[in-house]
Amino acid sequence: MADTEYENEWVKSIEPILLGAEVVHLRYQESEKYWDKRPLEIILSNGVVLFAMRDDEGNDGGAYGLGYTDEAKPKTIKAIEKLGGGTIPVMR
Repeated sequence: MADTEYENEWVKSIEPILLGAEVVHLRYQESEKYWDKRPLEIILSNGVVLFAMRDDEGNDGGAYGLGYTDEAKPKTIKAIEKLGGGTIPVMR
């Protein structure tokens, strides 16, 4: 299967879940037993919760990249350390 075919299959499977849904809440994930970092959770109107992972296997929480259509510099929404870790989430 060519890369574009593979990508199109993934897009087709995700479109019904994400298209038309609205963001209703944002929060950092509660402390997770096996992860060192807590990603931002994006809660959608259809009940779906999006969160970034370090890799496809879910080995740790990850960061989001925010892109823009204009010339503004992209931003990062960081994953933060477990509760009590003393770090503060920042956007760069």
